[in-house]
Amino acid sequence: MNDNNVCCVNLKWYHFNQNNPGGSWDIDDKIDKNVFIQAHSHYEANGLAQDIGIYFDGVENGLDCRCCGNRWTHAYDEIDYLPLNGINVKIYPYGSIKN
Repeated sequence: MNDNNVCCVNLKWYHFNQNNPGGSWDIDDKIDKNVFIQAHSHYEANGLAQDIGIYFDGVENGLDCRCCGNRWTHAYDEIDYLPLNGINVKIYPYGSIKN
């Protein structure tokens, strides 16, 4: 088996759903209200999410307001589906996020 086949074994999808602290969304060319990232584990997905601008612990770090909570939360479990079309969605198949 070559390296190209090994990289894609046991891939799962992870969903990052954006909260809107302060009543505003953080949307740009990389992130939207919903982001789906394909990875081998939730650890890898969380790291890839950070590579595109998703941050965690926003309240603790003074980025998000305490009354609304954190904008983003870590992914822990893979999802069973992937929306094929949708508004306010960014989808990143494995290997599409470059450091």
